Amino acid sequence: MAWEYDGARLWHSYYSDARVIWEMLRPPALRYRELAFVFREGPEGYRKRAFRGRVAIKPRALRHWLKKFLCREDFRRIPCDVFMGIRRARRGYGPSSRAVIPPNRLEYWGYDVVIEIDGTGPTREQQLESAYEAARRIKELLDALEAPYALVFSGGRGFHIWFLWEHLRAFFTEEAWPGVFRLSLVPWLAGEAGVPMNVIDTSQFAPHGLIRVWYSVHPLTGLVCLPLTDAQFDNFTPDLALPHRVLALPRLGQRGPLVRSQDRSLEPLVLRWLRGAPPWLRPSAREVPLISQASR
Repeated sequence: MAWEYDGARLWHSYYSDARVIWEMLRPPALRYRELAFVFREGPEGYRKRAFRGRVAIKPRALRHWLKKFLCREDFRRIPCDVFMGIRRARRGYGPSSRAVIPPNRLEYWGYDVVIEIDGTGPTREQQLESAYEAARRIKELLDALEAPYALVFSGGRGFHIWFLWEHLRAFFTEEAWPGVFRLSLVPWLAGEAGVPMNVIDTSQFAPHGLIRVWYSVHPLTGLVCLPLTDAQFDNFTPDLALPHRVLALPRLGQRGPLVRSQDRSLEPLVLRWLRGAPPWLRPSAREVPLISQASR
């Protein structure tokens, strides 16, 4: 049966489950980020940023906004993405505790780096196949370097590979975002893995870049943006991300982004990148303090 978006039905069958709300809010997800509901309008999928949320969101508030934007009669038939900001933010200086705070009035204190892989090809199946191959190659390189990362199915035609601020902050300063990653580290990593840059979307490195929230539903496919274990990735099929199958996953509500972090560090990856990056793409010591060690 073809997927047909209905926000109210999606709310009642999936988002109203308290475990889903907890997964979407689990640190380091929405608790310290901006929240955006983006509606796709028009025959060509025109995107309109309809709402910019506040940080420090609590379960009750998230349930309120989801229900409001999915179930209202004038919204329920317009496909709606649930996005979060890449950068971490503290409470801004809005006029009241309940106010929606504009992005330019938020105080940022950290960021994550996401390699957003979107496959190429004339059909969605071929796009997903090419994205899977690219993600597999990058994953093999990261595993060989014992780097901490999370691997997430986007719910659409690709995958997201996350490096969290908890692991980045030992090697990068705030000044490294976004230029060092967009212009040097991500292209180098793709080249080392043999992945063409035309399958990597770097739009999330914009000043207020957005990425789909973990455990939210892609409105055009009906599939969940789902963090994957190694076994799930090795045996991946899109049906794994159907909402009713996600609701049946063990430990849902305590699952989180499934970061591979035990006994892992970004230092081997960062040193290899600094030693292999072309001189004109090498960052400054102010952006990446480890550069002095890499030159030895």
